[in-house]
Amino acid sequence: MIVFENITKAFPNRTVALEDVTFTIDKGEFVFFIGPSGAGKTTILRLLLSEIKPTSGIVRIEGEDISLLKKNKLPALRRQIGAIFQDYKLLEDHTVKENVAMVSEMLKRTNEEIATQVEEILATVGLKEKADLFPTQLSGGELQRTAIARALTTNPKILFADEPTGNLDPISGWEIIKLLQKINQAGTTVMVATHSEEIVNALKKRIIELEKGRIVRDTKEAKTHKEKTGEKKTEDDSKEDKHKEETQETKAGKAREE
Repeated sequence: MIVFENITKAFPNRTVALEDVTFTIDKGEFVFFIGPSGAGKTTILRLLLSEIKPTSGIVRIEGEDISLLKKNKLPALRRQIGAIFQDYKLLEDHTVKENVAMVSEMLKRTNEEIATQVEEILATVGLKEKADLFPTQLSGGELQRTAIARALTTNPKILFADEPTGNLDPISGWEIIKLLQKINQAGTTVMVATHSEEIVNALKKRIIELEKGRIVRDTKEAKTHKEKTGEKKTEDDSKEDKHKEETQETKAGKAREE
C-alpha cells in the first residue's frame, strides 16, 4: 500500500533528513517509527502528505508515484491520510463537535450528513458527552481524542500519529494507543511515531527505527529474512533451549516426589 523506495530528502541548508530509506507497509498494518528527535520521522509524514518532495527516490501509495500528482489531485490524496499531531492543532474558540466538523464543512457535505457523522465519530472515540465543550475544558487525553476524531472525518485509509502520547500522562497515553489499535482493527493502516519504549515493547507491533535519517532496524524485514533463509538456531540458542528443557524436567521431578 505504501512504498518508500530509496528515499533521500535533503533540504537547502544541507540538512539530510532521510538517506536512502526503503520500506513497504501493507494495507492494515500497525507500524511504530522510533528514533531520537531529528531522526526523520516527521519528514516521512510530510512526504506522505506531499507537503515536500523527495530529493531522490519514489513514494508510492497504492502503486501511484505521488510526486507526479498535479496540484488539483493533492487534496484527494491528503483525504486518504489522517494526520494527528502532538500539539493537537485544535481551534480554541470552537467546540469539540465544531472542530471535528470543520473538514466535512470544507468538503461541502450537508448539515444532516455532518451531524450524523460527527455523532458517530465522537461515540467511537468516547467523546459523545463532551461534544459541546471547548478545548480549554478538556484534559490532554480528551484533546488528543478530539484530534483523532477530526482526522477520521475523511474516512482515511492511513492514519499517521506523530508523537500522539508525548504530552499525556501514562494512563491517558495508553487510552490513546488502545483507540489507535481499535481504529487499526477496523481496517485502517496506522503509523505511529513515538519515543515511548514502554508502549512499543508492550504492543509487539512492527518497528522501524531511524537514526540520522537512515533505517537501522525493521523488525518485519528481519523476520522475513529468517523465514526466507530458514535460518537455523545458533549454538547459544540450542544451549538455551536445552537448559529450559532440563529445568522443566527438574521441576516436574520435584513435583512428582512431593
